[in-house]
Amino acid sequence: MIPIGTKKVFLKFAIPRILCSLCGVIRQVRVGFADSRFSYTKGFERHVLELSAHMTIRDVAHHLGISWDVVKEIQKKYLHKKFSRPKLNNLRQLAIDEISIGKGHKYVTIVLDLVSG
Repeated sequence: MIPIGTKKVFLKFAIPRILCSLCGVIRQVRVGFADSRFSYTKGFERHVLELSAHMTIRDVAHHLGISWDVVKEIQKKYLHKKFSRPKLNNLRQLAIDEISIGKGHKYVTIVLDLVSG
């Protein structure tokens, strides 16, 4: 959960499981404040994203006492949600460029709307 001052806060509780009488599958009950696939709450996720706007991934991880990978996973999830489906209805001119980064075969593809930038 979100830390209180400099103190870490952990939420520990049992999530009930239910058995479907039709198909025989056991599932967890959904809770509104967390996603069942992740070990952090939605509030903590927002807190990490707010800190990420002002700090590096390493600094956010160190400040919150979590792994660098968790911060990266939260940022990746946010970027995928925000930018995976761009609105293309007003697009008129498109520029695409591919540049090499350093030695080897690492490339970055840049896609840009020439009218709006």
